[in-house]
Amino acid sequence: DAKNITNEYLRLYKAIYNTELDCNISLKLSHIGTDIDSEFFKNNLNEIFTASINTKNFLRLDMENHKLTDLTLRTYKELFLINKNIGPVLQAYLYRSENDLLNLDNNSNIRICKGIYNESESIAIKNTDKINENYKKLLKIAFSKNIYVGIASHDEKLILDCCNIIEQMNVSINRFE
Repeated sequence: DAKNITNEYLRLYKAIYNTELDCNISLKLSHIGTDIDSEFFKNNLNEIFTASINTKNFLRLDMENHKLTDLTLRTYKELFLINKNIGPVLQAYLYRSENDLLNLDNNSNIRICKGIYNESESIAIKNTDKINENYKKLLKIAFSKNIYVGIASHDEKLILDCCNIIEQMNVSINRFE
C-alpha cells in the first residue's frame, strides 16, 4: 500500500505540472512507510521529493502524533539542504513547537495548525484559548523570522486574530494555504 501511495503522489505531481495547477502536496510520512522500514520509507520519500523538484512544486511534510515529530522535523531539515521547496507543519498545541520554530532557518515555509491528535497533558496544551494564544505567538515568531506561514484553522475568531497580526506586523500576503 505504501508503495502504491508513493506512486500515486508521483502521478499527482506530474498531473499538477502538466495541467499547470497552482497547488502542492501535503504528505503524512506514515502514509509512505515509516512504520514498515526506514530504508523503504526514505526511498519512497526521496522519489516524491525528487518529483516535487522536477515538477517545480512544493512538498509539505504534514505533522502527525508526537511519536513522529522528531522524524518529521529531521527529515525536513535534511531535505531543505538539498532544495528549499519543502516545509513542515507545526502544531500549536504542542509545548515544543516554539522551540522547533526557533530552530528553523529564516525564510522557511511552514504551516501552523492547532493539532488534532489526543496527546498527553505533559506534552500538549489542552485548553482551546491557550492553544489559540500559542498559535498567535508562533505566528508572530515566524513572521519575525521572515518565514512564510500557511495559516490552517477553521476557527473564525483565530483567523480574524491572525489577520490582525498580519496587519499589525505589516506582513505581505502572497496567498492563502
